[in-house]
Amino acid sequence: MWDVLRLFLAVALLISSSVAAAVEYPYKKAGDLKSLDSFKSIEAFEPNYGKYIQDCLDHTYGGSDGIPCLVGYDMWDRELNTNYDKLMKVLEPKDRADSFFKCNTLTCRVLRWENNIGI
Repeated sequence: MWDVLRLFLAVALLISSSVAAAVEYPYKKAGDLKSLDSFKSIEAFEPNYGKYIQDCLDHTYGGSDGIPCLVGYDMWDRELNTNYDKLMKVLEPKDRADSFFKCNTLTCRVLRWENNIGI
């Protein structure tokens, strides 16, 4: 019986220490990491946030505590939005609509209406 109790306590201690380590890990969001503009190439950019993801997973022991580590999607979403905004600033309103919208969706029609482009 004492062997079972010792085993139970050892497992409980191991679990509690991993949970404590995950809680203390300094999670980052996409905005906390350098943007693509800070690098010479995509090949240099991707390993930068890849290192953070791997370090985060290593220190939070994966599982549900590792979910906040997975910032790759958010990183590329941020880059897409940043570059889309830059492009929209240099295009004339008509060019924006002609280049990007075939206007067969409600979203397209709302965007055209909001930008006074017409449907």
